[in-house]
Order: sequence, then C-alpha cells, then structure tokens
Amino acid sequence: MLAQFPLGLDLSHWQTWTVPLVGLTSAGLMLLVVRTLSRRRSEDIPPPLMNMKQNLLPQDSFQRSATERRSSVRRLGKTIKILVSDANAQAAPIHGWVCNRSMGGLCLAVPHAVETNLILSVRTADAEVSTPWIQVEVKRCSAREGYWELGCQFIRTPPYSQLLLFG
Repeated sequence: MLAQFPLGLDLSHWQTWTVPLVGLTSAGLMLLVVRTLSRRRSEDIPPPLMNMKQNLLPQDSFQRSATERRSSVRRLGKTIKILVSDANAQAAPIHGWVCNRSMGGLCLAVPHAVETNLILSVRTADAEVSTPWIQVEVKRCSAREGYWELGCQFIRTPPYSQLLLFG
C-alpha cells in the first residue's frame, strides 16, 4: 500500500494527526516571533535605562508626596525613543529617550550634557516627517550612569494627540 512507510507510520488516516500537527507548528512559530520581538525591544533601550524605572518613582506613579510641587503628576510608561534638536529643529537631531512624562513636560535621557534654560525641539523617532516638533525648556540636567537626564518643561502644552506619541 502506498500510504505505508517502512517506519511503521500509517498515513492512511492523515486527518487525525493533521490538526494537532498544525496546532503545534503554529504555537512554535508564535513563540519564536514573540521571543524575537521582545529581544529587539530590549535592544533598543540602552543598558543604563533598562533599570531606570525602578529608581525614578514608587510603583504607584500616581501617588504624590506632600512636598510635590508639580501641578500634574509624572507617569512612567514605555521608554520612547525620540529625536532632540535645537529650538528651531534645524540642527542634526540626536537620539534620546523619554523616561517619564506629565502634562507639564518630559524627563529625557540623552547621551550629552545640555545647558539649563536652553530651548530644545523634540519628537518621537518613529514619527512621520510632517509631525511637528515640540519645544521644551531644559530646567534640570544631571549626570546618570551612562547618560544625562534632562528635566524639561513644555514651552506650550501640546495637544493631547501629540502628548500620546510620547507614551
């Protein structure tokens, strides 16, 4: 018979083993895709920023202390890759990351120190070319392990649709 193999497999009833085989193959491929994508995401974030979120705020990012001076609450989220340029967005942009955000501004991680009171333009790295740059003023610049942390305040609070781009 043509459906018999020397290994003892009877392929005459192929319908009974096709569904489990397709299911196991699909599950294996899905696992491979998820592992590949999660590895790429962690490679996009530089090593000093990987554990930064634990050091910034308590777990409940909406909990405020009695000494908090901010008018809006900082919130953590995904570390978003951004481009940083001069006030008019004319200089070649450098890459940075948004560490936390609020309605009043952004906390950025950049590779170089920046003067305080300097106006910068920022936008997400994956934004379309037509996406407007958002101006921020550097209020604080402090050295961290492997990067510089900038506390920035929006010059004009951008529309909510643009704020969502920063996470």
